[in-house]
Amino acid sequence: MSNKLAKANASEKHFITKLYQENAKILDFLTCIFMLTVIAGIPLYNKSSYAKIGTDKREFFTSFLKHFDRFLLIFILIQLILYIIRAIKTSDLHLKSLKVYSVTDLFVACYFLSVLVSYSFSDYQETAALGSSSWTMGALIQLSLAGIYFLISRFWKKRLWIVFLMLPVSAVLFALGYLNRFNIWPIPMDTNTNPQFISLAGNINWYCGYMVTLLFGAVYLSWSDAFCRKWQKYLLNTYLFIGFGALVTNGSSSGILTLFGIFF
Repeated sequence: MSNKLAKANASEKHFITKLYQENAKILDFLTCIFMLTVIAGIPLYNKSSYAKIGTDKREFFTSFLKHFDRFLLIFILIQLILYIIRAIKTSDLHLKSLKVYSVTDLFVACYFLSVLVSYSFSDYQETAALGSSSWTMGALIQLSLAGIYFLISRFWKKRLWIVFLMLPVSAVLFALGYLNRFNIWPIPMDTNTNPQFISLAGNINWYCGYMVTLLFGAVYLSWSDAFCRKWQKYLLNTYLFIGFGALVTNGSSSGILTLFGIFF
Protein backbone atom coordinates (compact mmCIF):
# COMPACT_ATOMS: atom_id res chain seq x y z
CA MET A 1 0.00 0.00 0.00
CA SER A 2 2.80 2.40 0.90
CA ASN A 3 4.56 1.60 -2.39
CA LYS A 4 1.44 2.47 -4.36
CA LEU A 5 1.07 5.72 -2.45
CA ALA A 6 4.72 6.60 -3.04
CA LYS A 7 4.35 5.88 -6.76
CA ALA A 8 1.20 8.00 -6.91
CA ASN A 9 2.96 10.88 -5.18
CA ALA A 10 5.97 10.56 -7.47
CA SER A 11 3.68 10.48 -10.51
CA GLU A 12 1.83 13.57 -9.29
CA LYS A 13 5.09 15.44 -8.68
CA HIS A 14 6.29 14.51 -12.16
CA PHE A 15 3.00 15.71 -13.68
CA ILE A 16 3.16 19.07 -11.84
CA THR A 17 6.81 19.51 -12.82
CA LYS A 18 5.98 18.74 -16.43
CA LEU A 19 3.17 21.31 -16.44
CA TYR A 20 5.51 23.85 -14.86
CA GLN A 21 8.15 23.26 -17.52
CA GLU A 22 5.64 23.42 -20.39
CA ASN A 23 4.15 26.64 -19.06
CA ALA A 24 7.67 28.05 -18.76
CA LYS A 25 8.15 27.33 -22.49
CA ILE A 26 4.93 29.23 -23.26
CA LEU A 27 6.14 32.20 -21.19
CA ASP A 28 9.49 32.08 -22.97
CA PHE A 29 7.69 32.11 -26.34
CA LEU A 30 5.49 35.04 -25.31
CA THR A 31 8.54 36.95 -24.11
CA CYS A 32 10.19 36.37 -27.50
CA ILE A 33 7.10 37.82 -29.21
CA PHE A 34 7.26 40.85 -26.95
CA MET A 35 10.97 41.40 -27.61
CA LEU A 36 10.52 41.08 -31.37
CA THR A 37 7.73 43.66 -31.23
CA VAL A 38 9.90 46.12 -29.30
CA ILE A 39 13.09 45.49 -31.29
CA ALA A 40 11.62 45.38 -34.80
CA GLY A 41 7.96 46.39 -34.69
CA ILE A 42 8.13 49.76 -32.97
CA PRO A 43 11.21 51.19 -34.79
CA LEU A 44 9.79 50.27 -38.23
CA TYR A 45 6.17 51.18 -37.49
CA ASN A 46 4.87 54.34 -39.14
CA LYS A 47 1.80 55.76 -40.87
CA SER A 48 3.77 57.77 -43.46
CA SER A 49 3.43 60.88 -41.34
CA TYR A 50 5.87 62.83 -39.18
CA ALA A 51 3.12 64.98 -37.69
CA LYS A 52 2.20 62.33 -35.09
CA ILE A 53 4.92 59.72 -35.49
CA GLY A 54 5.77 59.68 -31.77
CA THR A 55 2.10 59.41 -30.84
CA ASP A 56 1.52 56.71 -33.45
CA LYS A 57 4.38 54.58 -32.12
CA ARG A 58 3.20 55.10 -28.55
CA GLU A 59 -0.37 54.11 -29.42
CA PHE A 60 0.92 51.05 -31.25
CA PHE A 61 2.98 50.01 -28.22
CA THR A 62 0.29 50.71 -25.61
CA SER A 63 -2.36 48.94 -27.69
CA PHE A 64 -0.11 45.91 -28.06
CA LEU A 65 0.79 46.02 -24.36
CA LYS A 66 -2.85 46.26 -23.29
CA HIS A 67 -3.86 43.08 -25.13
CA PHE A 68 -0.58 41.27 -24.55
CA ASP A 69 -0.56 41.91 -20.78
CA ARG A 70 -3.97 40.31 -20.24
CA PHE A 71 -2.88 37.17 -22.06
CA LEU A 72 0.54 37.09 -20.40
CA LEU A 73 -0.76 37.56 -16.84
CA ILE A 74 -2.85 34.40 -17.16
CA PHE A 75 0.24 32.29 -17.80
CA ILE A 76 2.28 34.08 -15.12
CA LEU A 77 -0.49 33.34 -12.61
CA ILE A 78 -0.56 29.70 -13.73
CA GLN A 79 3.23 29.53 -13.35
CA LEU A 80 3.05 30.99 -9.85
CA ILE A 81 0.36 28.50 -8.80
CA LEU A 82 2.32 25.60 -10.27
CA TYR A 83 5.47 26.81 -8.53
CA ILE A 84 3.71 26.87 -5.15
CA ILE A 85 2.14 23.43 -5.68
CA ARG A 86 5.44 21.95 -6.84
CA ALA A 87 7.31 23.54 -3.92
CA ILE A 88 4.80 22.16 -1.42
CA LYS A 89 4.96 18.70 -2.96
CA THR A 90 8.75 18.70 -2.83
CA SER A 91 8.98 20.58 0.50
CA ASP A 92 11.06 23.24 -1.25
CA LEU A 93 9.07 26.44 -0.68
CA HIS A 94 11.67 29.17 -0.20
CA LEU A 95 12.44 32.47 -1.90
CA LYS A 96 15.97 31.54 -2.87
CA SER A 97 14.76 29.46 -5.81
CA LEU A 98 12.95 32.49 -7.22
CA LYS A 99 16.34 34.14 -7.91
CA VAL A 100 15.40 37.61 -6.66
CA TYR A 101 18.65 38.61 -5.08
CA SER A 102 20.66 40.39 -7.77
CA VAL A 103 21.53 44.04 -7.22
CA THR A 104 19.75 45.00 -10.45
CA ASP A 105 16.60 43.22 -9.27
CA LEU A 106 16.72 45.19 -6.04
CA PHE A 107 17.09 48.55 -7.78
CA VAL A 108 14.29 47.82 -10.28
CA ALA A 109 12.01 46.67 -7.45
CA CYS A 110 12.81 49.88 -5.52
CA TYR A 111 12.06 51.94 -8.63
CA PHE A 112 8.75 50.11 -9.04
CA LEU A 113 7.82 50.85 -5.42
CA SER A 114 8.91 54.50 -5.64
CA VAL A 115 6.72 55.05 -8.70
CA LEU A 116 3.82 53.32 -6.95
CA VAL A 117 4.22 55.43 -3.80
CA SER A 118 4.64 58.63 -5.83
CA TYR A 119 1.47 57.89 -7.78
CA SER A 120 -0.48 56.98 -4.62
CA PHE A 121 0.27 60.35 -2.98
CA SER A 122 -0.18 62.44 -6.12
CA ASP A 123 -2.85 65.14 -6.12
CA TYR A 124 -3.34 64.60 -9.86
CA GLN A 125 -3.68 60.85 -10.16
CA GLU A 126 -5.59 60.90 -13.44
CA THR A 127 -2.75 62.80 -15.14
CA ALA A 128 -0.09 60.90 -13.21
CA ALA A 129 -1.43 57.54 -14.39
CA LEU A 130 -1.02 58.17 -18.13
CA GLY A 131 1.08 61.33 -18.27
CA SER A 132 0.25 64.61 -19.95
CA SER A 133 -1.16 64.82 -23.46
CA SER A 134 2.23 65.87 -24.86
CA TRP A 135 4.37 63.53 -22.72
CA THR A 136 2.61 60.26 -21.96
CA MET A 137 5.23 58.80 -19.63
CA GLY A 138 2.94 58.31 -16.66
CA ALA A 139 2.99 55.81 -13.82
CA LEU A 140 1.47 52.99 -15.87
CA ILE A 141 4.21 53.01 -18.49
CA GLN A 142 6.90 53.35 -15.79
CA LEU A 143 5.52 50.37 -13.90
CA SER A 144 5.25 48.45 -17.17
CA LEU A 145 8.94 49.07 -17.89
CA ALA A 146 9.88 47.60 -14.52
CA GLY A 147 7.57 44.66 -15.21
CA ILE A 148 9.21 44.15 -18.62
CA TYR A 149 12.59 43.83 -16.90
CA PHE A 150 11.32 41.02 -14.67
CA LEU A 151 9.51 39.39 -17.60
CA ILE A 152 12.73 39.12 -19.61
CA SER A 153 15.03 38.29 -16.70
CA ARG A 154 12.75 35.53 -15.36
CA PHE A 155 11.06 33.91 -18.36
CA TRP A 156 13.28 34.45 -21.41
CA LYS A 157 15.84 31.87 -22.45
CA LYS A 158 18.64 33.83 -24.06
CA ARG A 159 18.69 33.79 -27.84
CA LEU A 160 21.38 36.03 -29.26
CA TRP A 161 19.73 36.22 -32.67
CA ILE A 162 16.87 38.20 -31.14
CA VAL A 163 19.32 40.69 -29.63
CA PHE A 164 21.34 40.94 -32.85
CA LEU A 165 18.12 41.58 -34.79
CA MET A 166 18.55 45.17 -33.59
CA LEU A 167 21.42 45.54 -36.06
CA PRO A 168 19.57 44.98 -39.37
CA VAL A 169 16.50 46.84 -38.08
CA SER A 170 18.55 49.87 -37.04
CA ALA A 171 20.55 49.65 -40.30
CA VAL A 172 17.28 50.25 -42.18
CA LEU A 173 16.62 53.37 -40.09
CA PHE A 174 20.22 54.57 -40.53
CA ALA A 175 20.10 54.10 -44.30
CA LEU A 176 16.76 55.90 -44.57
CA GLY A 177 18.05 58.80 -42.47
CA TYR A 178 21.16 59.09 -44.61
CA LEU A 179 19.16 59.09 -47.84
CA ASN A 180 16.60 61.52 -46.43
CA ARG A 181 19.37 64.02 -45.75
CA PHE A 182 20.01 64.09 -49.52
CA ASN A 183 16.28 64.47 -50.20
CA ILE A 184 15.84 60.86 -51.27
CA TRP A 185 12.65 59.39 -49.81
CA PRO A 186 12.26 55.64 -50.42
CA ILE A 187 9.28 55.81 -48.03
CA PRO A 188 7.18 58.93 -48.80
CA MET A 189 6.37 61.00 -45.73
CA ASP A 190 3.82 63.81 -45.68
CA THR A 191 6.03 66.43 -44.01
CA ASN A 192 9.44 65.61 -45.49
CA THR A 193 10.34 69.28 -46.03
CA ASN A 194 11.21 69.80 -42.36
CA PRO A 195 14.94 69.08 -41.76
CA GLN A 196 14.18 68.21 -38.13
CA PHE A 197 12.39 64.99 -39.18
CA ILE A 198 14.10 62.11 -40.97
CA SER A 199 14.10 58.30 -41.10
CA LEU A 200 11.31 56.47 -39.21
CA ALA A 201 12.22 57.82 -35.78
CA GLY A 202 10.87 61.32 -36.28
CA ASN A 203 12.67 64.17 -34.52
CA ILE A 204 16.42 64.09 -35.20
CA ASN A 205 17.17 64.14 -31.47
CA TRP A 206 15.07 61.01 -30.86
CA TYR A 207 16.71 59.48 -33.91
CA CYS A 208 20.18 60.42 -32.64
CA GLY A 209 19.53 58.89 -29.21
CA TYR A 210 18.40 55.64 -30.83
CA MET A 211 21.36 55.74 -33.21
CA VAL A 212 24.21 56.25 -30.74
CA THR A 213 22.88 53.56 -28.39
CA LEU A 214 23.00 50.87 -31.06
CA LEU A 215 25.84 52.17 -33.20
CA PHE A 216 28.35 52.29 -30.37
CA GLY A 217 27.14 48.90 -29.19
CA ALA A 218 28.24 47.69 -32.63
CA VAL A 219 31.57 49.51 -32.19
CA TYR A 220 32.09 47.49 -29.00
CA LEU A 221 31.31 44.28 -30.90
CA SER A 222 33.92 45.25 -33.49
CA TRP A 223 36.56 46.03 -30.87
CA SER A 224 35.84 42.87 -28.89
CA ASP A 225 36.09 40.56 -31.93
CA ALA A 226 32.70 39.07 -31.06
CA PHE A 227 32.21 38.26 -34.74
CA CYS A 228 35.03 36.01 -35.88
CA ARG A 229 33.92 34.86 -39.33
CA LYS A 230 34.81 36.97 -42.36
CA TRP A 231 31.24 37.40 -43.58
CA GLN A 232 30.19 38.54 -40.10
CA LYS A 233 32.98 41.12 -40.05
CA TYR A 234 31.99 42.37 -43.51
CA LEU A 235 28.39 42.78 -42.43
CA LEU A 236 29.39 44.50 -39.19
CA ASN A 237 31.74 46.89 -41.02
CA THR A 238 29.01 47.66 -43.54
CA TYR A 239 26.67 48.41 -40.65
CA LEU A 240 29.26 50.73 -39.07
CA PHE A 241 29.85 52.49 -42.40
CA ILE A 242 26.12 53.18 -42.82
CA GLY A 243 25.75 54.13 -39.17
CA PHE A 244 28.61 56.63 -39.06
CA GLY A 245 27.47 58.16 -42.34
CA ALA A 246 24.01 58.62 -40.86
CA LEU A 247 25.42 59.95 -37.57
CA VAL A 248 27.55 62.63 -39.24
CA THR A 249 24.71 63.80 -41.50
CA ASN A 250 21.71 63.46 -39.18
CA GLY A 251 21.89 67.08 -38.04
CA SER A 252 21.93 66.61 -34.27
CA SER A 253 24.91 68.22 -32.52
CA SER A 254 24.71 65.68 -29.68
CA GLY A 255 25.58 62.93 -32.16
CA ILE A 256 28.81 64.68 -33.16
CA LEU A 257 29.73 65.24 -29.51
CA THR A 258 29.13 61.55 -28.80
CA LEU A 259 31.30 60.62 -31.76
CA PHE A 260 34.21 62.69 -30.43
CA GLY A 261 33.64 61.31 -26.93
CA ILE A 262 34.00 57.73 -28.14
CA PHE A 263 37.10 58.14 -30.27
CA PHE A 264 38.94 60.91 -28.49
